[in-house]
Amino acid sequence: NDTGLAGGIRMVFDHLNRLQERGHDVELYSLGKDPTWFDLKVPHRSFKSYEELCEKLAKQDAIKVATWWETGKWVWLGSITKGIPVFYVQDVEDSYYKDDKVMQSTVIAGYKPEFNYLTISVNNQENLAKMGRKATNITCGIDAKTFNVIKNTTRDDNTLLAIGRKHYLKNF
Repeated sequence: NDTGLAGGIRMVFDHLNRLQERGHDVELYSLGKDPTWFDLKVPHRSFKSYEELCEKLAKQDAIKVATWWETGKWVWLGSITKGIPVFYVQDVEDSYYKDDKVMQSTVIAGYKPEFNYLTISVNNQENLAKMGRKATNITCGIDAKTFNVIKNTTRDDNTLLAIGRKHYLKNF
């Protein structure tokens, strides 16, 4: 639903760019503005509301991908008469509402059996399976242009550098 700076959104943008590079006709529909922090090479259509987005989506004979629990409902509705609904699950999102059972149930109810599921981890795959949802695991890739071995660098065998953020979902 958004295009702001976040790791999950970056993953979606990376997938969009790579699909286009492979010759697929790809577009991003969102409620957000054009991203200025990422070189998104695919067309982006921004909508004022989910209802407006869904109306446009319903006219497309395409594979339509939800990338967040709030978008699932609209992608599903926009695929009832035309297209294929897919849910790209980067996290079973009820975990974002650890103290709110109503929100957890709302999130889980959105994982409809009509979706084709893609996910990024075995853990997500197993959690979706517990709900009766079969998911294909497509793990996150590494950008070898950014992350690579630096030649002729001395390394200490007993040194580890880790970067993380203090957030209960990250368990750092």
